Amino acid sequence: MRVRVKADTPDDTLLQNRFTLTSESTPNPLVSNEVRHPVLSVNLALSKEVAPKEAAPGDLLTYTLKVTNPASTPLEVRLEDTPDPRLAYLEGSARGGRCGGSLNPLEPVREGASLRWTLTLGPKESFCLEYRMRVLPGAPATLVNVAEAQGLSAQGAATAQVQARAQVRVRLGPLGLERGVLLGRVYLDVNEDGRYDPGNDVPLPGARVVLANGWQTLTDQEGRYAFRDLEPGVWQVVLDPASAPFPPLPHPEALGEGYRHGVRVQGLSVSDFPLKAPKGFLEAYRETTLRFGPLTLEKRLLPLKEGFRVVLLLRSQEPLEDLTVRDPQPDGTEKTFHFALFSGEEVLEYALEEPYMSDPEVRWRYP
Repeated sequence: MRVRVKADTPDDTLLQNRFTLTSESTPNPLVSNEVRHPVLSVNLALSKEVAPKEAAPGDLLTYTLKVTNPASTPLEVRLEDTPDPRLAYLEGSARGGRCGGSLNPLEPVREGASLRWTLTLGPKESFCLEYRMRVLPGAPATLVNVAEAQGLSAQGAATAQVQARAQVRVRLGPLGLERGVLLGRVYLDVNEDGRYDPGNDVPLPGARVVLANGWQTLTDQEGRYAFRDLEPGVWQVVLDPASAPFPPLPHPEALGEGYRHGVRVQGLSVSDFPLKAPKGFLEAYRETTLRFGPLTLEKRLLPLKEGFRVVLLLRSQEPLEDLTVRDPQPDGTEKTFHFALFSGEEVLEYALEEPYMSDPEVRWRYP
């Protein structure tokens, strides 16, 4: 049996149907199961735009989605965007709201490589969504990004999935082909602010840093490492915990326990490893502050696991010519630092085997 739904049936009407059977052999009517079928006569309207239409690796793209519910009943709408693998979503960039009104932060749910938003649209209502993507190294000449939308009514009627595409032309100039350099520093972050502060934080020399391709290096006396001639793209760089046995602090590129970072290398890239200083391990053995006219000199003696580190922090309110700093040593010699023209701020550091604190001497020449 076939029936036709009336053309004027309202959206989200629930059609219910059952039949009964009676006969001489079945004096009690037999009732079938009930079949339910919600009615929805329209599909969602979805459009997608991108700006700019042309970009280079490293550029940001702004995508705009507009979804409209043409039905006469509210719909729960699921929007899903599956970006090209050479596009990276910019965290915190998504904003959504009624078209023509103000847009508010609306972060997606991440499901694998897809971004998903769920929202409710009233009858004949439109919703606009904006978010940003960064073009990664190695992007093809054309980037195509596809979004899908599907609506579900209160009675369970589902609209057909609709798709919208946005296309970007990628400029493959020298920037997209150049080799990359990855730099970083391994250090004890004394104040745990995630930034290396000379004179306060302590660099870790001799820490082993390894790339996913097997390349490895040891940090220098200032805790610095470098890898050159890298293919642009995402690299994993690992700090060997046996060479730096301190817990990693939170880092935006951290993976797993934090000894491993996922770094996007494009041109010159930096990824530091801030580590937690053990309680009581790093405290000033002695501090002194000296003021000489426009010059302020702060001196700190810090105990390390092996030996001590002397930190001199110089600040001047005006340029000083022919500045010389002499710091007496325990063996009767002096550590000497000279600047033909000193201005601003400078950090000087050196190592000592035994604790020794002295007052530095400074001299400079006025024009």
